[in-house]
Amino acid sequence: MDSPELSDEVKADVILRWETSVARANAFLLSEHNTLMPKGSYELLGSGLVFRTGAQDWEVTIRNTWFGDVVVASGYIAQERSWGFVVGEVGDGEDIVANSLFVNSLGSPRSADGMARLILHETAHQVFDVGTLDFTGTLHYYWYSLFENHSGHPDEEMPNAVSREFGQFSAQ
Repeated sequence: MDSPELSDEVKADVILRWETSVARANAFLLSEHNTLMPKGSYELLGSGLVFRTGAQDWEVTIRNTWFGDVVVASGYIAQERSWGFVVGEVGDGEDIVANSLFVNSLGSPRSADGMARLILHETAHQVFDVGTLDFTGTLHYYWYSLFENHSGHPDEEMPNAVSREFGQFSAQ
């Protein structure tokens, strides 16, 4: 956000959507719609977020990486890691505003609720310890994705359920 190439208007928009997405995620986490995630709240950090609960804190670092670019090119928004998640570039522009956290596949700004849903989904991977969080998890995830002939990946069940609950919250 310190880039002189970003206009004040773009910075203000991104910061507002980022802060609003965190506020929306926090409202969901404390709502009756949330039956799966621990009650808690996100706190903004320079490198992403921390998800704080009474029992544990999870750092949710967000990085725009070459692997995030591969993920986006494959039709996905992000990919969970043990320390948070990666996103990739979408369209042209500065990385901070042209990545898949802030921009959808059509190149339009992602809504604050869309950002909140993504953050909650990727954090659910960490909370429920499923997905590409470590070497063996990554092998299992992609082995299953490539060679098993089932609809729906088992490592996505809980994160998708959290996304559905947030969708119900968002609709109201």
